[in-house]
Amino acid sequence: MSHKKTPRPTKTRRRVKVLDIVKGHSPTVVLFERLKMKNARRTFTQHVKVLDQTIYRRLLDEVEAGDEIEAVVVTEFGDHDYTTYLADFSK
Repeated sequence: MSHKKTPRPTKTRRRVKVLDIVKGHSPTVVLFERLKMKNARRTFTQHVKVLDQTIYRRLLDEVEAGDEIEAVVVTEFGDHDYTTYLADFSK
């Protein structure tokens, strides 16, 4: 019998541009960044859930589309899926 270990949550801190804050029942923030790779540059756009209401209110109060923020994004892994969410940010 094999027991697969679930990976620990990962936390990344990176400088990104906010493209949009999507309001609603399950709010998200759309983040954009330019990645420098060995022989190329790539762009990366990510829809990140905002689970914490305090962080969500801060986003609405402090950030507009086009602003750059330092985002702390956490990815938690389950047996068959994963959840990615905004854990904190600063301007």
